[in-house]
Amino acid sequence: DKPEVTHEGTSRVNESKISVLTLDYELFKAKLEEENKEMPGHFTHIINGLKVLEKIYPNKETMKKMLNSLPMS
Repeated sequence: DKPEVTHEGTSRVNESKISVLTLDYELFKAKLEEENKEMPGHFTHIINGLKVLEKIYPNKETMKKMLNSLPMS
């Protein structure tokens, strides 16, 4: 038997994290001052954070989002 550890409010904390990361995802745009090397890492951080919390976007959608966020040159 494994002891079950629960923490009151854990689900609320996770919901809050999901809300923040989802907002970051939805409003994501590459910043002009952000180097091309940094932007994918920033985006990946958001996507991975959502995956850990079991909020998963399809790969096709995330790739489209990332490409659409690139600044016009």
